[in-house]
Amino acid sequence: MKFHPALNKIRGRLRVSGLHLPVVVLALALAGGGVSAEAQQTGAAAAEQASRQGEAVRSQQQLQKQAEDERAKKAPSEDEPPETYPGENDDLGPQKLLKKKKRKPLFDFSSDTMLTWTTNALAVGKQKTLASGRKTDAARDSGVLAETLSLAFAPQPLDIGIGKLGIRAGYRQLLYVYNALQSSTLNKNSFEMGTAFVGTSLTFLDNWNASLGSDYSRILKLSSPSRSPYKHTFDAGDFQESFVDWSPNWSLMRSIKLSEKLSMIAMYSGAYHFTETDPVNGTRDGSNRNDKLDDTLMASLMYSVNSKWMLQPSFRFTHSLYTQPNEFQVHRRDITSSPGFSVIWTPAPQLSFRASAGGEFRKSNLNDGSAPDYRKFEAAVGISAMIKF
Repeated sequence: MKFHPALNKIRGRLRVSGLHLPVVVLALALAGGGVSAEAQQTGAAAAEQASRQGEAVRSQQQLQKQAEDERAKKAPSEDEPPETYPGENDDLGPQKLLKKKKRKPLFDFSSDTMLTWTTNALAVGKQKTLASGRKTDAARDSGVLAETLSLAFAPQPLDIGIGKLGIRAGYRQLLYVYNALQSSTLNKNSFEMGTAFVGTSLTFLDNWNASLGSDYSRILKLSSPSRSPYKHTFDAGDFQESFVDWSPNWSLMRSIKLSEKLSMIAMYSGAYHFTETDPVNGTRDGSNRNDKLDDTLMASLMYSVNSKWMLQPSFRFTHSLYTQPNEFQVHRRDITSSPGFSVIWTPAPQLSFRASAGGEFRKSNLNDGSAPDYRKFEAAVGISAMIKF
């Protein structure tokens, strides 16, 4: 595959580690075949959304923990020993217990598993016949497994006067499996995606957060699906690259406390995707035809029922501009609206469960076989866990 000059400068040989949960081994046994260009792009977006959902839950947990830590700092000290006789503190002054200072963690490891039922697995429009006589695919419902493992260098944020500056860098491995528990022609679209990421974030004015980062992702498909799935799991040579995405990204977020239990988050995020994929046979589409600029506005309400349960309605609006014109010199523009509602249970700071439902509605200025308008409805359950060390 010929690669974009921008990608060649940072291109690394990231390979599948094979360190998956047992359920991943089962899923690999059911995956196979190749991935179409449109499915790759759709899958990459869905995979990114799956991993971001888990990260969003963990980020919310971290914000809650920081708020608790701030309250603890303002609370009266609890490390004063009791007086051995009445008036000791008046005679000698307040006494302090010596405590060993805790080592601040530098890394975090997280795992996120999400099972989704969707009415439109490959995000296709209604079936219709094109001028060439070819029929587009009809929407198909499917169960989807998204399994994400992530390891990151994430030291404690630094105080820099105007706020707190944090950095985060690491690697994320995601397995995306269609119809994980049964054999289907959709299995051939299953894939793995490895992402190296680095970013920095600044929290300022108490309720503002700005971030700047970069992700480098590779989608891998099985080159010989008839072989043993266990061998696939531990042999990176059985996978071949089918899609590459380098995405500089940025965001600005503000949280607004409406009451003791209700708060709102408003966020703008953007990313430019430098992509590479194989050209489509019989067309003049270039290998970087999926290069695009994404601009997203998101609003979310968070209602804390108690310390462990949270309700979260949300709405996301994305405008995508494809910077490479098609053979008619037309630039593709997509508008995607995504309402959703989640229920989150956090029995422990390191563990959370969620159930969500929502929809996704896309309209494109092309609205043809290459970019059909579509709609889909989804329901999902997930579990997310993280440890710091």
